[in-house]
Amino acid sequence: MKILWLVSTLEDTRFLKDFYSFFEGEIDVFHLNFITYFNLKKHKGIHLLPKWDAACSNVEVPDITKSFNVLSNRLTHTEAKKAYQATSQKLAEYFDKHKDEAVFLMIPSGRHVHHIAATNFAIKNNIKRLYINYSNFPGYTFFDPEGTDCLSSIYRDPSLLLKYKPKNLDINAVFAKFAKFKEEQKKIPQAASSNFKLKLKKLIFVIDSYLQRLTNTYGDRRISLTSGKNTQANISIEYDKIPASDFIFFPLQVSTDQQVLVNYNKGSIISAIDEALALALAENTLLVVREHPAEGNPSLVRSHLINLKEQYPNQIYISNMLVPQLINLCSKVVTINSTVGLESRINGKDVVFLGNSFYEKATDELLAIYLDSYFIEVDYHSPKFTYELSDSVSQRILGV
Repeated sequence: MKILWLVSTLEDTRFLKDFYSFFEGEIDVFHLNFITYFNLKKHKGIHLLPKWDAACSNVEVPDITKSFNVLSNRLTHTEAKKAYQATSQKLAEYFDKHKDEAVFLMIPSGRHVHHIAATNFAIKNNIKRLYINYSNFPGYTFFDPEGTDCLSSIYRDPSLLLKYKPKNLDINAVFAKFAKFKEEQKKIPQAASSNFKLKLKKLIFVIDSYLQRLTNTYGDRRISLTSGKNTQANISIEYDKIPASDFIFFPLQVSTDQQVLVNYNKGSIISAIDEALALALAENTLLVVREHPAEGNPSLVRSHLINLKEQYPNQIYISNMLVPQLINLCSKVVTINSTVGLESRINGKDVVFLGNSFYEKATDELLAIYLDSYFIEVDYHSPKFTYELSDSVSQRILGV
């Protein structure tokens, strides 16, 4: 078996390396930036980059205005268009050279414009692919042959999960097991880094962007030394004492998260806050909001929350309590599409999903199968593969 694996983060490269240690096949790599290219330089196999040349101009580009790279301002529309063209052209050249081999595509997240290009190319040329996503439960990773979130096969048809149903499925036991995982989770993988790490990451992105411009490569983002400066002063916020019960809990998601930008029709965390508050006001209930620890622009969110508190002083509170505690205390949860929504469902809470969510469509039985059997038991952030786990991933690629 041969895999062409698209990578864009160091997490992707770590996962690939550990998987490769137990994989009985070949892996070529399609890099979305020079960061992963240099990190995997010693990996044997073909290394591709989305370098744009004259041949790429012939590639027809669909509407990419709602792609994650454009919505998050990581790429301009023109840059994203060239990224799409370069990816499609390089894939065409690669598969033409390997037309006598069975090559499969591995695509973490599926959200980048490069992933959209790879997906469209694969569908057109009948190439099997497998998408990877964080499960946000420690020790587990999500794999699907059609996409992640609302693009996944199980979102399209949740009944597909019945294929994975174990003989003795105890729904309550599965829910209790995964609820305990979240309750005991010490560190959230997406939690914000230290100021030093953020500055170092920014410098690395600047260098990568310089190399992209130098080589006419169109990766997953392009920034400059002056980009991303926060001209707004940091805003402090006071946390409220939360009542014992009978409130609606709204856990915020990162404002640049795909769930907010792509899988929510209003495309804004500010709009989501307003919508959640409107629901609480309609039910004459208090809304409790919790900030996301990885929010990159907390001043934007906090200024809006402070304004709302001034307008509705007794109907919106801001809390820094732990998520499991807030889930246990609340009467209802509102979310766009987050693991907190799933966590709330397995804890028996009523949940309103503002975005497109599999968690809303699935029955309790299907959610239990999803957790117990659809996830593969390997942690994306700290992978520890075995031959058996590697074989499980290979079987998903083959559709077994």
